[in-house]
Amino acid sequence: MRNINKQRLTLFVGCLAITLLLGGCTPPQSSNASNADQKPGPPAAGVAGAVYGNLEQIMVGIMFPAANIVGVAMERDPLKIPLADDPVTTTDPMGSLYGGWRAVENAGVSIAEATTLMMAPGRKCTNGRDVPAQSKEWTQFVEQLRKESLAVYEAAKAKSQEKLREAGEAIDMTCDQCHAKYLEKTANAEDRCKP
Repeated sequence: MRNINKQRLTLFVGCLAITLLLGGCTPPQSSNASNADQKPGPPAAGVAGAVYGNLEQIMVGIMFPAANIVGVAMERDPLKIPLADDPVTTTDPMGSLYGGWRAVENAGVSIAEATTLMMAPGRKCTNGRDVPAQSKEWTQFVEQLRKESLAVYEAAKAKSQEKLREAGEAIDMTCDQCHAKYLEKTANAEDRCKP
């Protein structure tokens, strides 16, 4: 067991060294710049427009875990959440090496980025119906969620639980309203995602 932890630590330190080395090859950002302020680069060749998952996979794989991080941080001080026994391999972001307020920042950014995925041309619902990206109401829900998730990011950068609670409650309300319209309005999955 101890040998396995040594191997993990060696692997982690090696990956960290490579990351730092490669990070040293990029021009430094000003101290006031944040990742959210960066302009998006061009899409990688052959990737533009590629859609791999359906809407439920985006929700369950990205939105749900990120929203849970926000929810936990609304109730518990992220600085007081201890690291997991093995913070390198834990599946709990709040107890990982990138836990605390950094995990909350990452959750806000993840939700914001996922809103773009929600609008991707070709995205389908689980029933095979196109995501209602042409619906004004859908677009408003998605844009509101993006705005609120960036408020989560800003609250986390400021380490303000009060601002985080405001932004998190707003996200919760937007999600509830969108789900009532597009997900839970019917027990029949075939009727989901209708504008």
